Parts: sequence; C-alpha cells; structure tokens
Amino acid sequence: MNKKIKLSILSILALVGLFTSFNTASARTPDVTCDSATIYGTVQPDGRNVEAWFEWGTNRSTVQNGGGNTVGNYSISGTSERTVSYNLPSLQQNTTYYYRLVIRLDGEVWPATTESFTTLTCQAQTYTVSTNVTSGNGSFSPSSRTVTSGNTTSFTLIPGSGYSIGSASGCNGYLSGST
Repeated sequence: MNKKIKLSILSILALVGLFTSFNTASARTPDVTCDSATIYGTVQPDGRNVEAWFEWGTNRSTVQNGGGNTVGNYSISGTSERTVSYNLPSLQQNTTYYYRLVIRLDGEVWPATTESFTTLTCQAQTYTVSTNVTSGNGSFSPSSRTVTSGNTTSFTLIPGSGYSIGSASGCNGYLSGST
C-alpha cells in the first residue's frame, strides 16, 4: 500500500514538473524614461515552440484579465532561456503602467505575473529668445526672454523718435499693436 502511494505521488510530481518546466515566463525591470519604456520578459522554451507577447495598459485589472494592449509577437524555440523586449513609445509622464509577458504553448495561454512601472517626470526644455532691430531706429523690451517649451512669450517693440513699426517676424509669432 505504501509503495502505491509513493509511486502515485512521484507520478504526480513528474507530471507537475512536465507541465511547469516549459511555461517559465517572467519579466525583469524595464528601462523607463519620462515618455517611453522598454519592457523585458524571459522565456524558457525547453525544446518546444512557444509564442510570446506582452499585454500592457494603465489599469492593472484590465491587464491581468487579458484586456490590455497587445504588443510584440515572438516565436521562440530551442532549449536556452530567451529574453524578449518591446519599446513602448509616446507614454504619459508620471503615470503608472502595468504589463505582463504571456506565452502560448499547444493552445494553452500562460501569463506571467503582472508588473508595473511609473514613467518619470520630464524636465521642461527652455529656450532663450533674443531680439534685434535690423533696420531703422528702435528697440525691444525686454531684449531677450527665457521661455519653456510649449509656452509663449511677448516683447514690446519701441520705435525710435520719428519711426514707426513696419513689420516684425520670426518664430511664427505675430504683431499686435506694438506687442
């Protein structure tokens, strides 16, 4: 009686080992910037043909239930561990994203654990806008300004005595009165 129980337990362990050895899929720490991330996953095919892809989004539950965005389509075979990656461009800054690697073998889907990352806060690009009078007599006030990307600034044109403003141009700006 003890031998049968031992044999059954060993058989069950052997079957569990057979079914779990090929579905090794895991994720590693992504490379994250303020507006993109490269996500990584590792697959151990153990001599079988495995399909792999990533699912991702901003809602953990949606990703965990297979409803996230699907990217990458990898066909993996062989006996060696293989790392796959995918670059996610145009992400929102300072936002948490969830992702997981998913593999399919013989029609069965095996998702890895859902992981997360948060994009960084982008440093605003600043520019110095300088002015000059190319003909006539006059000045700008102020003569230069620093402006953050995506914002606007303004200058006042001051014509010299006996002069008037004929035109102003540059940086796709416009003239409204003397401003």
